[in-house]
Amino acid sequence: MTFVVNTIKQDSKETKKPQNIQFLLDLSSPLFARKFIEESSLVLLSLGDYSWDLNSFGPLYVIVSFEAKEIRVVSTKDFNLKSFVLLFLGLWFDVIDWNYFVDPQTPEQIKKVIDVCKKELEIQQESQKDAAKEEQEKEKKFYYQDDWLEKAKNVIAWSLDKVNSLLVDKWAFISAKDLRTIKIKVEELKKMRMWTNYEKIRDMLQELFSIVDRIEEDYYASLEDSSEKLFDWTSVTAVDLERQVSILEKVQQQQMFWWNVSVKRKDYVAFGEVLIYLMFLKKDFIELFQKILLYVYRIFDFMQLGLIIILVFLWWSVVYFLLLSSSKWLDNIYYSFFTLWFLWLLSFLFSYIKSKNPLLIWVLFVVMIVLYFVWIPILKHTFALS
Repeated sequence: MTFVVNTIKQDSKETKKPQNIQFLLDLSSPLFARKFIEESSLVLLSLGDYSWDLNSFGPLYVIVSFEAKEIRVVSTKDFNLKSFVLLFLGLWFDVIDWNYFVDPQTPEQIKKVIDVCKKELEIQQESQKDAAKEEQEKEKKFYYQDDWLEKAKNVIAWSLDKVNSLLVDKWAFISAKDLRTIKIKVEELKKMRMWTNYEKIRDMLQELFSIVDRIEEDYYASLEDSSEKLFDWTSVTAVDLERQVSILEKVQQQQMFWWNVSVKRKDYVAFGEVLIYLMFLKKDFIELFQKILLYVYRIFDFMQLGLIIILVFLWWSVVYFLLLSSSKWLDNIYYSFFTLWFLWLLSFLFSYIKSKNPLLIWVLFVVMIVLYFVWIPILKHTFALS
């Protein structure tokens, strides 16, 4: 059976007008014809029987493979050979043959035309892919430009608020030169909010942030000694908290506008608020360690004090045994008194070696103990204390 088919080919991007296409289908049933049209992604307008000669409809035909069958499709006079073959190749059919009704071609010519059309279609599809990719990049660029503009406006608004609070709360730390520079930058930023020169806006904001950073550091440094601790059990002050929160806010604003954060503040990008708690914990540990070091630095002083207490106790023990008890323990007490006095003398001498290195202090302490255990036997033998 032969059917005359009227269809519409729509452009997927809807950039071109729908194309009306008519052709003949030489196949077994109208249901199969409808299925063929559906698979081709064409829009079916009408389907009717055709009972005349095929060559009266058009000069040529193509044969395509569809569901393991070879379907003959006859073109109208509106198509030439190349455009008709390209049409069905573009509809994702496998064109396996073509020919003219009046002037049949050789198999070599048929294969050559099909290969040429496939190559041309491949080039067209690659060109369309490149065009689509370029269009996507263009749309993406527009999207990012709009996003950058919105972020730029937010960062500028935040920066202006920051500068206003700086001028109110920290005006005493702003030099006349910085004040003049800040006013100039602020006026330029207000004008730039309507621009799309993101590089210029970013550079301007970075210059302004540098000035704000320097002024705030001077301000926080002046308050370090007088600032109160947040709690009794911590060394973290209100100034420490304000400083870290300010730095984190500035880093977040820098991230929002996609400019490089300084190396010393990269950790704020990675850890965010967690880094603030870690830095406070580090400060408490350092202060605790410094307190422990104070005891290490005074180890000889503490030893002298302890030895004096013990020597006083031993002295009163001698008096007790001489006056109120037997004297059989006096030799041991005299020996203990002598050895502890010698140890006190060594600690007294080593206390004059002032050092700020805790490792050296421990080395001196070990040396003193070694000298004590070396010299005591010598003195004991020399003075016949045993």
